[in-house]
Amino acid sequence: MGPIIALDAEFATDVSSKVWATRRLPIAVPCDVPEHVAVFVHEFGHMLRFALEEFAPDVILRVEGAVLQSIGIEGSCFDDVLPTTTDAGVPVDSDALMKLRDAVGIYASQSSHELWAELFLESHTRQRPRPAARVFNRELRRALGNESESDDSTLGWVEAAHMAMSALNGTDDQ
Repeated sequence: MGPIIALDAEFATDVSSKVWATRRLPIAVPCDVPEHVAVFVHEFGHMLRFALEEFAPDVILRVEGAVLQSIGIEGSCFDDVLPTTTDAGVPVDSDALMKLRDAVGIYASQSSHELWAELFLESHTRQRPRPAARVFNRELRRALGNESESDDSTLGWVEAAHMAMSALNGTDDQ
């Protein structure tokens, strides 16, 4: 049986360019792939985080803690520093949140899930990711058991998926 929905590349590029045309560039993290690929990799980052939340939450804390430390923020997880609201529902900006926005962008600073997905996107699709994305990639790679590469290498998202599934399944077929 074939795919339920088949999209050709031209159609996918057209749709994604229309969607991305509505986004302001400073909000999204930079990447070096076409928009339709960026959307897929971003969403894959969400899927990976959901799997880690269920099966290996310590990996999330390790990665997030390292990223926060690299930005100069005290805290062990993104939820410690992301927006809080007053009783009236008005967002409260903190110094930590401003540092986070400067390092990763406005969209990424809206929730821990978006921050994870945006860092995953940048670290896996950009030739020269920014410092926070490099730390994210390095710590994710280490947490999943691959410390053989240099700290500056970029782990492709396909390799990240394979490593994560191997780690979650308790296998060594990396």
